[in-house]
Amino acid sequence: MTERDVTCGTDAQPGEVAGAALGSSSLVPLYGGFVASGIGVALPGAILPVLLMRWKLQDEGGGTLFLLAFAGSSLGALLVSGSLLRAVAFGSIVIALASVGLSVCPAGLAFSFMFLSGLGLGGTMTAMSLLVQRRTQGASQAMVRVNLMWALGASLCPVLALQTLRKAEPGALLYPLAGAFVLLALWALGQARESVQEENQPKADFLERFRERGSLVSFFRAVPLSTILLVMLATGVEAAGGGWLATYAKREGDPFLGMVAAPTCLWAGLLLSRFVWSVAPRVKERLVIQGSLATMAVAAVGLLSVRHGWGFFFAALCLGFGAGPIYPLLLAKALRFHASGMIFFLAGVGSAIVPWLMGFVSTHSRSLHTGFYVPAIGCVAMLLLSVLNPAERDKGRIYR
Repeated sequence: MTERDVTCGTDAQPGEVAGAALGSSSLVPLYGGFVASGIGVALPGAILPVLLMRWKLQDEGGGTLFLLAFAGSSLGALLVSGSLLRAVAFGSIVIALASVGLSVCPAGLAFSFMFLSGLGLGGTMTAMSLLVQRRTQGASQAMVRVNLMWALGASLCPVLALQTLRKAEPGALLYPLAGAFVLLALWALGQARESVQEENQPKADFLERFRERGSLVSFFRAVPLSTILLVMLATGVEAAGGGWLATYAKREGDPFLGMVAAPTCLWAGLLLSRFVWSVAPRVKERLVIQGSLATMAVAAVGLLSVRHGWGFFFAALCLGFGAGPIYPLLLAKALRFHASGMIFFLAGVGSAIVPWLMGFVSTHSRSLHTGFYVPAIGCVAMLLLSVLNPAERDKGRIYR
């Protein structure tokens, strides 16, 4: 599974797997697209200090930027239908235009371009995920690679943003990102012309189920509320950490490199965790979830207690390491109860609300440190939900 909407695809029909015609080498641009997508998702948080200063926004405004970005991402995922290659091309062009717009636009247009960026990323990541699943016939090894590629891009993003932070010029990274997605769009359009079979594939099953009358009611009847809340909190805490850590490090007086190191540690921890769990021995799923949530809770408390220096960076690393397996496992659990796209939409809602709530609390308390109590409380709440109200039928499942 991958970050957001990665396993929400359909089963390829016999004889309709495009990979048979296009070959495994056609996956390389898709893996590159996931690296770029990881950079794109992590980018607003990595350069948030520059964006707040440039557009003269308070933390509540920064939270609204994240709210719109993740709301756009959820909508983009829901809009994917028909030709997946053309969906990749369209989403990539939207990301490129939004990236250029964010680098030159005044404050009044910033929110619109942030929404467009999320819209493009959500659609592109979903379409690429479905393509990988289709071309590999759902091979788990390919999905692990996609997962790692996204995390690799996210972990590289703060380092790549170094020049942007030094010069307070967002275009230093936004323009190259736009160029990367233009190349991805050109590749997708070229592939679309060559692959008639893939162009004629049906819409993703989860979208059809999502649009079916009464699917919302059946979803909430089938999926335990605890699982739904865990998914929303997991994605929200991850988004809040990635979005606000660089700004938090700056406010707490860390040196310039601390602004880069803090989010880098978070995403590197997530990358390391997903690699470790992809090769780890078989472990009971419930133990993996509860152990990871406990790690996240301790790390979140550490971020509040140790506000700068190596202890702070280690806490960020542990937060990412704990978050690594949580979303994929909870996503799989929810889909076992009810195979529909509703869980992906709710995951996006969590990603939008928690970072926004952090900014709201920070502005009204005049302290970003106080704002960080929001994800910390979320981590503790997730641990309590998992321990006190586990889904009984999943207790014996094995993680791998």
